[in-house]
Amino acid sequence: MNKVRFMNKEKKLLGIWKLMEYKLIYNDEKIIYPFGENPIGNIMYTLCGHMCVQIMRAQRLKCSTEYYFNITNEEKIEIADNFLCYMGKYKIINDNVIHYPEISSFTNYINIPQKREYKFEGNNLVLSCFFLIKGSNDRCHSYLTWRKLDV
Repeated sequence: MNKVRFMNKEKKLLGIWKLMEYKLIYNDEKIIYPFGENPIGNIMYTLCGHMCVQIMRAQRLKCSTEYYFNITNEEKIEIADNFLCYMGKYKIINDNVIHYPEISSFTNYINIPQKREYKFEGNNLVLSCFFLIKGSNDRCHSYLTWRKLDV
């Protein structure tokens, strides 16, 4: 087992965290909740350097069939619009955690490092990042607030 060396702050990151809030702030004023105001999700960090994250909109409709490969095109769109997950390895560099997705529901993330600033606010973990919106001058800050699960 290839264990990652951790300092105290980094050790605090280990475990399973429940999503409390996910918001995007555009141009420091407009707030959007991409998975609604009460999203469901978990993120997990292991001692050996693996991570996984799942996020979805709460109160989603059930599909018309129990067999995934028989769902309608509209149901496929609903799934794509309301669910995001990826898993892979991670590294901690200063105040950043960098995810290296190997599997992702959004394939553009695969093998592309996902850099997130991380900080602790009380019992919460806040992951954030900044990006520019392609084709415009708009700026966006992404904030995900997580609470550690007792396992």
